[in-house]
Amino acid sequence: MGNESVETYYLEKSRDLISNWAQAALFVFPKNCDYSGVLIEFDHMLNKAGWLLESSTVFFEKSGFEKVSLMLKGLVKSSSVNQGFFVNDGELCDRSVAELTSHLLNVY
Repeated sequence: MGNESVETYYLEKSRDLISNWAQAALFVFPKNCDYSGVLIEFDHMLNKAGWLLESSTVFFEKSGFEKVSLMLKGLVKSSSVNQGFFVNDGELCDRSVAELTSHLLNVY
């Protein structure tokens, strides 16, 4: 970690994982949270790991979707990344497992 801040360390670590290790990716945008880190990772995937476009899904918490920026919504739609919604933690877990299973079957 050296001189890096904790935030910088984890950002660089996640970028490395996305660029060099990921076969499928899930990005979760919950309501009433600061999701700027997720947005940075999503943007990194679009610009540096485009091969993940077909094996990635973006989940939005349904009750907060109207507050999500139009720029983010447009970015998701224009990238053709799968988009899903969830209403609670249990549903997010179930939908995540289903999406990852689907993506991994397509990858392999």
